[in-house]
Amino acid sequence: MGRIEAVTAEEQASAFHQHAYAALVHLGYSEFLSLQPSTH
Repeated sequence: MGRIEAVTAEEQASAFHQHAYAALVHLGYSEFLSLQPSTH
């Protein structure tokens, strides 16, 4: 039981880090686009 809980917690931490990284990349990409001259 404890081992399964530990794996679940590890998966949750991994998912959190992936989500945080994706959000950070998206934020950086948005800022990068906002710095570009608008071509629209």
